[in-house]
Amino acid sequence: MNFRIGVAVAAAVLLVTASARADAAGPYNWTGFYAGGYAGYGWGKSTATDIGDRFGVPEYILGAQFSDHPDGFIGGGQAGYNYQSGNWVAGLEADFGYLGLKGSGVYPDGTFFDTFVKTRASYDATFRARFGVTNGPVLFYVTGGAILADFNNYIKSFSTFHSDKTGSQWGWTVGAGIEYALDRKWSVKAEYLYYDAGTETVRMNNSSGNPFPIESTGNLVRVGLNYRFGN
Repeated sequence: MNFRIGVAVAAAVLLVTASARADAAGPYNWTGFYAGGYAGYGWGKSTATDIGDRFGVPEYILGAQFSDHPDGFIGGGQAGYNYQSGNWVAGLEADFGYLGLKGSGVYPDGTFFDTFVKTRASYDATFRARFGVTNGPVLFYVTGGAILADFNNYIKSFSTFHSDKTGSQWGWTVGAGIEYALDRKWSVKAEYLYYDAGTETVRMNNSSGNPFPIESTGNLVRVGLNYRFGN
């Protein structure tokens, strides 16, 4: 939680500083390739549903849902291309990094306190379009596209029963951000992304092979540094 507050404060400072200096700066051209790195904080929700085996027999309660709320540090690198026309900027960006989300949630109401949904995420990548408006060295943008992530969601029951883990899964992501040019080569940014990675089904290693669909959604807040080539 403290790390989330720190990221939010850093993003707020960036926003205030960029806005205050925008009017004083001369023209700036955002067109070109860039690459850089980011760090931040993520938090999400992984929801499992007890849907019953092939005979309709649930693990415990048919249709019961239980969730964990994983969170943790995120960090990685990004690269992209911008094209500026007037005050409008359009571009494409791809990033890849460490997704340190971890969490655990017990079956509904703690009735079956021995059964949990767990998340041990490892990586994520996004492939997004960006569209924004610039005022000198300040770029305000919205962004959206695809996300690929490995959340490693699974179900654990007692000490011997467990499911397989969800593998890499595709989903969608949308968000917004602000980027501020320190000079014609370097810029800093702060952005927020919401993601929905859809649902993957895991199966228990018990005799019935009970399936549990697990849905993954969440939020990413990131601050980053970019270097532009050719300016």
